[in-house]
Parts: sequence; structure tokens; C-alpha cells
Amino acid sequence: MSLFFVVALACSGEEAAKAADVMLGTITAERAGESGMLEVQRAFTYQADGLAALFTTPHAEATCEDATAFLDNSSGGSGERAWEPNTVFVSGRCASFTVFQDYDAAGTTVDDDVLGAIIALNCSMDEGEWEYDEDEETYFYTGPYWQGSPKSVDRGATAPWSASLTGGSGAAATWTLEMHDYDGDWTYENLEEAPASGTVSGGGSAEWCSGFAELAQFEIAAL
Repeated sequence: MSLFFVVALACSGEEAAKAADVMLGTITAERAGESGMLEVQRAFTYQADGLAALFTTPHAEATCEDATAFLDNSSGGSGERAWEPNTVFVSGRCASFTVFQDYDAAGTTVDDDVLGAIIALNCSMDEGEWEYDEDEETYFYTGPYWQGSPKSVDRGATAPWSASLTGGSGAAATWTLEMHDYDGDWTYENLEEAPASGTVSGGGSAEWCSGFAELAQFEIAAL
């Protein structure tokens, strides 16, 4: 498998991104109470051809280039960009990637509908470190690493999830996220179901990231 609120749009992209420091809530796995906080220190966005992407990271020094490199390696991209996990991940924290379909810069809100938006969550839960495996030629997290997405009400969630994005088109955008229950798995251990819960809710601003144009999602949309 393979979020305070609005900063004035008059801010520059850099100022807006730095003002995104938000703690939304904690996602806790059912297995043994492993947890990761969805905290946003930087957020990046891009829109083209009716598609929009929003990436949030708990790393205060993350750049557009760092986000692009990670997503290129984790979201069906070429994987050709070198990336360092410690530029986007923080132990005990989660990153998120949301793709909005049929995006309108005047404002798009999706409620509990995977046909309108898809949200992917990546959590380096509890304590751990990122290490490089020479044999596999990839990085892995030594602690519990969970990947998942919000569960909809028709799949048993206690409340609907929602996501919204407004603005962009070369400038900063504003966003909100709200989620309650999750489906997921332990990526580096097994692919068995790993449900989780915990309300996360909030919003902020996101910096325009033109590097996202080269991600697989936008290359396909441009065809």
C-alpha cells in the first residue's frame, strides 16, 4: 500500500510552509499500541490537468526536492532520484500524501469518497532509525513502520474522513484533513492487515512544489 489554521495567502511560499507547524493527532495501531503522531512541519502541493497533490511531512527542514524524491520512490515513480529518509521522516511521526481528483483551485472538498481523493499515510512509529540495506539497496526503519489510509464509514469507520484543498496554481494553498479509523499493514514485517485508530484533524498552508510535475500521477494525467 503503497494538517494552525489558514496562513494568509499574502505570505510567500517559504513563509507559508514554515507556518504549517501543526499537530493533528495520534494514530495508534491495534496490534500492540504502536503509535505515530500526524504532525506537519512542512507541506507541499502541486496541481495540473485537474489533479492535485498534497504532501505533509513532520520534518522541519524538508524541501520540495526532498518530498519529490521520496514520492518518486514510493508512489509508482521511476525511483531514479536519490532520497534520504531522514529528510522527510521523524521517529514517532507520520507523513501523508493526498491526491485529489477533479481538482478546482477555487476549492475542493472530498468527504469519505475514494473516487474523489486518495490519502496515503506513512508512519515511522515509536522509536527507531532509518538504515540502508546494501543487499536490498533500499532503506528500512528499525522500529515499527506502518502504512495505511483512512477507512470509510461503509468499511466500519466511526466517522467519515474528509480532505480539502484551496488555491495553488503556482502559489501557496490551504488545506484541511480529518480522519478517524484506518486500514494498513506493517510494510517491513508482513502484509497482514494492521488496523489502527485515532482522530486527527486540522489544517494549514502548503508551499507550491513544481517538482511534483514529474511524479507518475501527473505524467499519466497529462497524457
